[in-house]
Amino acid sequence: MVNFYNLSTEYKLFNMIKTIIFDLGGVVVCYKESQYFSFLAKKTGLPATKIKDVFNPLIEKMEEGSLSAKHMEKSVSQKLGIKPSVLEWTAAFERLAKPNKELIKMIRMLRKKYKVALLSNISKDRYISASKKFALKDLFHKRFASCYMHVRKPDAKIYKRVVKSMGIKPEESIFIDNLVENVEGAKKIGIRGVHFTGNKKLNADLRRLGVL
Repeated sequence: MVNFYNLSTEYKLFNMIKTIIFDLGGVVVCYKESQYFSFLAKKTGLPATKIKDVFNPLIEKMEEGSLSAKHMEKSVSQKLGIKPSVLEWTAAFERLAKPNKELIKMIRMLRKKYKVALLSNISKDRYISASKKFALKDLFHKRFASCYMHVRKPDAKIYKRVVKSMGIKPEESIFIDNLVENVEGAKKIGIRGVHFTGNKKLNADLRRLGVL
């Protein structure tokens, strides 16, 4: 027996969605920080684990906008005993990061009906680079970068600022990220979260939520 009440409730839920928010690295752009650590390990002969341990706390500060790339390079250079020029922090990102063409095509389709936004934990130099390389301004209605907001996912503040800026309620949006903790952070304030593991599953998840 069909439960018409549930169908009606789901229909209303689907039609509440106004905005779809995407993460950048690992979602719209095929890139993981481990790629950079491996690149630098191969270039210097240092263990990738050691490079990761030195970089991670500094990356968080850059993504919060409290540390410049120049100061990061100086600190890493001292800790790893290598020249700053060897790091290629932005140049390596530009070479390694590739567009998720199938997803970008989907976003262009979605933006005809919904507002689409970008929310990324990213440093200023890489954000500027990605904006140019992937034409982010043409792809998203609004873009939110942690380095300019001075707060990172999964802090609740960043999600609240995004929905406020988009002029919507949390439940009127969907957030897509490849990191579970970031998805859970969004869910805590009422945003519908989707864990991205691939284009095929995302397509199915969005269909389930009634937006495709």
